[in-house]
Amino acid sequence: MKHIPYSAIIACSLMLIPSCKPEEEEINLDITVENICGHWVEKQVTFDNRTYDSDGSSTYDFRADGTFHYTNLDEAAYDGTWKLEGTVLTKTYEDGTGTINGKYDIDKLTDRTLILSQKGGASTTYKRK
Repeated sequence: MKHIPYSAIIACSLMLIPSCKPEEEEINLDITVENICGHWVEKQVTFDNRTYDSDGSSTYDFRADGTFHYTNLDEAAYDGTWKLEGTVLTKTYEDGTGTINGKYDIDKLTDRTLILSQKGGASTTYKRK
């Protein structure tokens, strides 16, 4: 009977172990205009203590000049303005029936995640694209 060297057994065993790259931690960011600017894709909505995954069809492009562009495959796209006051983001836009002013608390801002919530309303999680 042939003897297999231990080093060969160890080498074969290591090849069977799946390669796992640990997920990098998100980096918390200061809530500033510069850190909010960019393309954000809706990933999750929480309402009445229920969380729903989003299909990613809703997106925001927040620009440094205080404008934004919103798109949703189910609805018409629109443009508007936004401003930041402390940890409150205010969006202003026309929806066909009048001017809408939405105020959102910024619950979380990292290099990859933005969570906006309305008092007594939904909380929405966006991922940076």
